[in-house]
Amino acid sequence: MGLRAKERRRQPLAAALRHLHRELQEAPSGLVLHLASPPRPKFAFGLSELCRRVHFDMRGRDVMVFLHIQKTGGTTFGRHLVHNIRLEQPCFCRAGQKKCTCHRPGAGSAGGGEKGDTWLFSRFSTGWSCGLHADWTELTSCVPAAMERRGGLPRQPHPQVSHSRISGMGGLW
Repeated sequence: MGLRAKERRRQPLAAALRHLHRELQEAPSGLVLHLASPPRPKFAFGLSELCRRVHFDMRGRDVMVFLHIQKTGGTTFGRHLVHNIRLEQPCFCRAGQKKCTCHRPGAGSAGGGEKGDTWLFSRFSTGWSCGLHADWTELTSCVPAAMERRGGLPRQPHPQVSHSRISGMGGLW
């Protein structure tokens, strides 16, 4: 879709917002707006599900597998995983390279150590090892083999957020 087509699609919304802004400015003081009740979520998660604690042993054999979902901010979040988390041993990123090395604490110096001894399996640490935008099914079957090729084998993965829960939260497929 071209830039002009996107602008045409935005024009009615922009006009409606300008009209609403004008109406609110011209309204008498003390005006109370009665808005419709907020829409109820399609899926309601209990507090116990949302506040659940999961044990992740970074020093052991646990591997965090990042499931990237397009158009949900996954690229930004994936970058934060390798660049901005305060860790005992931060990920080692070389200038000009897209992939970083995320070794476990105590696994050697930054950039050194065992090739497969990583705590993070993501596009920014291992590359697209399971293909471009691999989905849940592809990752579940591919990660153990990919980790074995890299020299490290994670323990059996335990899914924490399922495919259906993410799509219910607005994920686009």
